[in-house]
Order: sequence, then C-alpha cells, then structure tokens
Amino acid sequence: DEGSRGTTKKNMSNASDSSNKDLQLVPETILKKRHDLDELKRKRDAQVRRTNKVFSKSSKFYIRKPETFLARAKNRRNNEIRYKRVMKKGMQKRASNKKEFSTMEVEVEGENEDIKYQSNSVGTNIVFVVRIRNDVGVSKMVKTVLRNLNLKEQYEGVFVQYTPKNRKFLQLVEPFVLYGPPSKNMVSDLINRRGHGIIDGERIPLSDNTIIEKALGDESGIICVGR
Repeated sequence: DEGSRGTTKKNMSNASDSSNKDLQLVPETILKKRHDLDELKRKRDAQVRRTNKVFSKSSKFYIRKPETFLARAKNRRNNEIRYKRVMKKGMQKRASNKKEFSTMEVEVEGENEDIKYQSNSVGTNIVFVVRIRNDVGVSKMVKTVLRNLNLKEQYEGVFVQYTPKNRKFLQLVEPFVLYGPPSKNMVSDLINRRGHGIIDGERIPLSDNTIIEKALGDESGIICVGR
C-alpha cells in the first residue's frame, strides 16, 4: 500500500510538472495592457449607456438634408441683396407716398356691400407690427433691424410710431413683418387678451376693469377698457 501511494504521488507530481511546462508564460506588460483595454472598454460602455439615457429623455432627433442648408443659404443671400438695395435706393415704385384706397366686399345684414378702406399706412401716426417669420434664413442685418423694433421672436407684435425713420426700418424687413394702422376694436381686444400692467411692482393681467379703475382712476380718470 505504501509503495502504491508513493507511486501515485510521484505520478501526480510528474503530471503537474508536465502541465506547468505546457503553460505559456505571459509577460507582465501584456497583462497590464489587457487590463487597461478592459478598463477602457468598461468606461466607454458606461458612457454610452449614460448618453443613451440622456438622449431618450431629450427631444426627438431631426435629420436635415443638405438641400435644406443650401436653400437657407440662398434665402439669406437674397435677403442681404434686397436689404442693401432698399438701403441704397429705397423701395422705388413699390411704396407710394400717397394714400391708397381699395374696396372690400363685406356681408352686412344678409346683403353684400363694398367698403372702401385705406390700403397703406401713409398719413397714420402709429402702426401695429407683427413678425410673421422666424430666424431661419435671416441675415444678421435683418435680425438687427428686427431687434431694434423689439421683434425678437416670431408672432410678436408691437406698436410703432410711423415716423420716416421707422418707415425705413419696416421697408427693410418687409418680407418678415405685417403692419398697418390699428383700429379701436383691435386695440381693445389686444388689451383684454394680452394686456398687463405694473401695479405695486407686480405684473398683473388687465382682465378686470376694477384693476384699471384702482390703478388709473384717481390719476388719469380711466376706469375701464372702452370698446
């Protein structure tokens, strides 16, 4: 028995020695490089997971074709050419210095009537200007004029005194705005819908005539918004 045990131990030691000889020794530099690559891959995978998580919560992606950028560049160039032409030569025959009138057919009490109205803003003291286009394809010069008119965003509207200087500004940015003399009903509707006032340092909507009466009744005698 003791002889067989010794033989078994000897065979096991020989087998372990042969297996150790078959194993290839890897240099430490290669092991370190593998460890660094594994660590780098782990960090990149973590970064991709975080990025995908952020993008999933953000707004949708839009793929724009090259033709879109070319069209915008063309519009910007055309706007610059028009701006320089109007700045140098004015509107020429496109804008009249006289009052122009047109007729419009309106239904009144079941009957159609032709109403005559002034089709331009010549002779008015104030006009209401609305911006109808955004910043896509807009040159810097046009943006500057729009900013001077306090029209920074699309669909913003302002009251502007129709002076020769402001008329020149409106002609420069005419493709981007609509303007005309305001009517009494339009002003009243604007005040009721979007009017705000500063009362005791707070911005309060003018939705109730009592607010107007308390703020302006004693000083100016204004007690309501007329219609």
